[in-house]
Amino acid sequence: MSSLRDLPFEQTPPLALFGLDRDGDVPVGHEHTRYGWCALPAVELVGEDQTLWVESPLVLALHSPDEDEIAVPRRGGVPSDINLEFTLSDEDSAIALLSEFLAARAPAIVGDAKTIVLALCNPRRARISKPPALAGRRMYYGTGDVVAWLRRRPGATDWSLEGGAFVQLEAARWYSC
Repeated sequence: MSSLRDLPFEQTPPLALFGLDRDGDVPVGHEHTRYGWCALPAVELVGEDQTLWVESPLVLALHSPDEDEIAVPRRGGVPSDINLEFTLSDEDSAIALLSEFLAARAPAIVGDAKTIVLALCNPRRARISKPPALAGRRMYYGTGDVVAWLRRRPGATDWSLEGGAFVQLEAARWYSC
């Protein structure tokens, strides 16, 4: 693999991408390492003191490793980037900075989407900046662990997104840029 463009980062059905069980309200395990992207009809972003309903987002599901593999840039002592880990096999993974990944891959993935949500754990509470290629679009990111849940609206007929279920992403706090 010679560049970030070579990393596998495919469109994936939403429930598979988030590891959500169609049979119930099951949180993603802490060791969830899937990555990819999907378009959702809507997503609910829940923080300690906030709830945001985001219509028609493009969601980029990414994984941050437990340890910093690469020193990240800081602004005012606060991290301004996040290490990403892409598990390629049981023995092999690639590490990249979020900023570099977004600059290299987001323009081709985002298309006409006006809103992007990063489903990405951010344990060091990094302040994320949007790359220039995403100017004019809103990007949401959380701090702390980000956990995905499958929720149902009152009167939902089943656990499918078409039957009244929706994805909820929980974090300590949600920010936009």
